[in-house]
Amino acid sequence: MRAGERIDRVVGKKWIQIQSKGYDKFTPVDGNLPTRVHWHKDAQLEEDSPLTTLGRHSAVLLARALYMREIRPALIVSSPALRAIQTADAIAKFLHTTFAVEEGLCEPGCWYTQCGKFALPRFLKANEMRSCNFSINLNYTPVVPSCLDKVEMERDEEQGYDRIEDLLLDLCARPRAGPLLVVGHAVTVHTAAIICDAFSSVLNPTLALEEQEGSEKRCEQVQRCLPPVELGARYPYACVIAMALNEDVGQYEYIPSLLPPLSFGDNYSNRIVLTI
Repeated sequence: MRAGERIDRVVGKKWIQIQSKGYDKFTPVDGNLPTRVHWHKDAQLEEDSPLTTLGRHSAVLLARALYMREIRPALIVSSPALRAIQTADAIAKFLHTTFAVEEGLCEPGCWYTQCGKFALPRFLKANEMRSCNFSINLNYTPVVPSCLDKVEMERDEEQGYDRIEDLLLDLCARPRAGPLLVVGHAVTVHTAAIICDAFSSVLNPTLALEEQEGSEKRCEQVQRCLPPVELGARYPYACVIAMALNEDVGQYEYIPSLLPPLSFGDNYSNRIVLTI
């Protein structure tokens, strides 16, 4: 799933200068902004934006949907970005469980660094998350520990997509007692959609090839590296994609409508857009 709505996309990157009275106290300039949030004093909020109030409530509503559908994640894994951490924490608290962090779920490094011009944001460390009362599992061993230095060295999107895809496949393959919930970004959901061939559910049948050629044709139609703006439009905040392994064929399959959509009036829904 994608993390909830982020503050800097609502009121701009200067939000903290506009409304801050300290690292955890605010005078909101919008009703959708938190009045008080517990985070670490060293968090780089300008570069690692937290959730809006609606962003956090969206996470709670998704947790409720999981609970009502009797879906209990055996493992919740989050990107190191603060908005993803807060989303995972809200879900974990509702379900009375914990979450873990995988640095490899970070967005492509070149998006942050602009090919070496800038550094990655300073993401919170696990012990700092615990000091903020996040329900993080400190005993979890990441698939690829301490990999942010390598993320920062990425020079193109392909490297980031490769990293995310490899990590998702590794996480899915590991033994668990129940479902896996990954909290990441639009690029995470898009990568998962490609893995489980979700786009095949909306392809025009007249364009389909024979059964054995269908997958190859879909790969040609689906662009792997999408511009960030298009990713954001296709995969809204708090959107969810579900997939399961078909052991008979050894492939992951898309599961539509596992959870009900989250809608706001007539103009917003967290449904993903799979049309090509």
